[in-house]
Amino acid sequence: MKELDLSSDDSHITRDEFTLLMLAEQGIVTKDDLGMCRSKFDKLDVDKTEKLGNVELQIAKARRWARKAAGRVLYGNLFKRERQRRKIVKKEMRMAEQVEEEDNRAEEDTRRRREEEEGG
Repeated sequence: MKELDLSSDDSHITRDEFTLLMLAEQGIVTKDDLGMCRSKFDKLDVDKTEKLGNVELQIAKARRWARKAAGRVLYGNLFKRERQRRKIVKKEMRMAEQVEEEDNRAEEDTRRRREEEEGG
């Protein structure tokens, strides 16, 4: 209990503390997982009452929604840029293939002319 910082009182533990202890003992959650959750709780507990009220939960929900919306815009822009980049790469590949074909034709024409000159 002390190692996981689950209880401030050695004489008893709460149902939630017991649940977390069992999850930790089964390896489902780690000390780091619990620390991350506590840290997130502390950020949400604006009035530092060790309880999250409706207002704090609504603020957290609004922030989460805003992050998701911003993420959709960001990812939408990233996907758009990736599509544009792929179009450019395809165009460059086609141009490179055309240049290679022209080089091959020029080499073939040069080879034929040499053969004609040598044979003629």
